[in-house]
Amino acid sequence: MRKKALEVRNSKKFTHAYCREWRNADRTGRDMKSNLFLLFPTLEEDIQNKRVLEIGSGGGGMVQLFRNSGADVTGVDLFREPMVEGIIKGDFMSVPLKGPYDFIFAFGVFENCAIYSPAGLRRDDFHKEMKKKNPPLKMLKRINELLDEAGQCIFQVYLRPLMFTKEMAEEIGFKIRKISRRLDSDKYGDGTAGEYGITVSPEKYYLMRRK
Repeated sequence: MRKKALEVRNSKKFTHAYCREWRNADRTGRDMKSNLFLLFPTLEEDIQNKRVLEIGSGGGGMVQLFRNSGADVTGVDLFREPMVEGIIKGDFMSVPLKGPYDFIFAFGVFENCAIYSPAGLRRDDFHKEMKKKNPPLKMLKRINELLDEAGQCIFQVYLRPLMFTKEMAEEIGFKIRKISRRLDSDKYGDGTAGEYGITVSPEKYYLMRRK
């Protein structure tokens, strides 16, 4: 059964949720919720007791966050030594992963020129060889193998566009939705956002699911 697409807050509601969370965290001394859970308000509940894969998990901060929310999480990272239980060192294209997964996440991984660059966006020989070995369409096919029929993917980009085009996704049977939300308490100053001066570059995500 195909799962309904995740709810996404618009920029105004995202700003208000962020400012409300900031105020409550400051008052109680607890940590703030991740922006991811503020932007996708049902996600924290949706991943409970679900199988989650994070590609490019780095030091494991998001793996731990998802685990604390009740998910069964696996991380995979090409460069970093695992610092958190449940992370595998290696290329997600070739390491054995026990799918299917209900959710697949990647943050700053599938940007053009980024995934196989050990030093940010540097174009070295290793990067060029790995990109040649694993072109974007091949990566999408691998994600298709790992994702449950009703599963969903969330990819965040920071500097460059997503390397997967709409046409590539459709060829595999996916549809991609681009999501750009801005934290701006000057523009959205009503209610809880009015007392803060927060203006942050847009959060850019792509939500991918089967058609």
